[in-house]
Amino acid sequence: MSGRIRVVTDSVSDLSQAIAQRLGIEVVPVYFSLHGQTYRDDGSMEPSWFFKQLAESQAIPQTAAPSIQDFVQVYERLRDEGAEHIVTLFLDAQLSSLKHHALRAAEMTNEVSIHMLGTGQVTMGQGWLVVEAADQLASEMNTVHVDDG
Repeated sequence: MSGRIRVVTDSVSDLSQAIAQRLGIEVVPVYFSLHGQTYRDDGSMEPSWFFKQLAESQAIPQTAAPSIQDFVQVYERLRDEGAEHIVTLFLDAQLSSLKHHALRAAEMTNEVSIHMLGTGQVTMGQGWLVVEAADQLASEMNTVHVDDG
């Protein structure tokens, strides 16, 4: 989906790049640290590598929300591509500072309306809500409204 309304989520949603790209969903990567290294969950690493690291180590990965500036960059790019509205579906504020960072970025971004929703979910529970939102918005955008009057 592209155009006036765009959907944004975070990589906690576990959406594949193929699904996100097909539906025009923008995925903002979270960060995680493992064994002293920090990684961006941007889909560039194989999940099998990550799960192997978990199985072979007693270290527990630490996560970090994307920065406010990470969100500002995404919002401004979508605005510059023609978005008038951005619908965001994120991990709830009780679980992460991610939604707070996204909210602060929305306050700093002009000329686009940003609608923020907490999903109450993580992983694919969140992902399926994001997919459904993108599908519904795409259907609405493709509906022709005829004024009989």
